[in-house]
Amino acid sequence: MESTEILELIRKAKAVDNEATETLIEKYLNTVRKINNKWGGTDDGFQEGILGIYQAIKTYDESYNTKFMTHLYFHIEAKIRKFIDKERYRVPQYVIESIKKGEQERVYFSTLENLEVEDGSIDNEKLENKVLIEKLLKYCTKQEKEVLNLLFFEGYSGQAVAEKLGMSRQWIHSIKHKALKKIRENIKSSRNF
Repeated sequence: MESTEILELIRKAKAVDNEATETLIEKYLNTVRKINNKWGGTDDGFQEGILGIYQAIKTYDESYNTKFMTHLYFHIEAKIRKFIDKERYRVPQYVIESIKKGEQERVYFSTLENLEVEDGSIDNEKLENKVLIEKLLKYCTKQEKEVLNLLFFEGYSGQAVAEKLGMSRQWIHSIKHKALKKIRENIKSSRNF
């Protein structure tokens, strides 16, 4: 059971009382620091942890009779870990630009094994974009290509891909990160695209 003082602050914060929200944030800054240090101690991670406090305030339900700290810890750590995962698997900017160019030239996955540029007059730049995407995807399994296609080319959300393929969202997340990791490792090892 949470203390009356904290419950009152949470109620006020939910009712958009900025002072109560600030008080709660100040009260739990050390918790954010501790969790952030556990995950690398970056400034961005710290900022994400503060957003985790906001999330915890919004979603806390006192009828469950759990300590706010338990609820808070989960949300802070989840925010920081999500940020770190996103950073860890970031694809280099020049690759993203190449993919965007290819997408603008209407690159489609005709079959997941061979890409086709849907345009009557293919010039060298379009061909280079097609080759770049093919080279990037050749390191992926058929399932990884399908997941990347749905997420990045067809614009599906992780949940929608999971439902479409009959898998859990976590499994889709895992497949995506495994594929991006393979792509990044191979980009680093062969910069001769």
